[in-house]
Amino acid sequence: MLPIGEGKKLGKLFGVSYVTVWSALRYKTKSPLAEKIRQTALAKGGQIYETSKAKQL
Repeated sequence: MLPIGEGKKLGKLFGVSYVTVWSALRYKTKSPLAEKIRQTALAKGGQIYETSKAKQL
């Protein structure tokens, strides 16, 4: 989780779209840039949030 408005700020900081930031923060991408985005988000007050995955029958 990241404070409101910080996702757009990260996009501007790294020169990428909000979708790129969103994908990085949700571990949809695993690139060096995605890792930098995640580390910066943590430094700016972001928190790691895990969701449990329900098993489908």
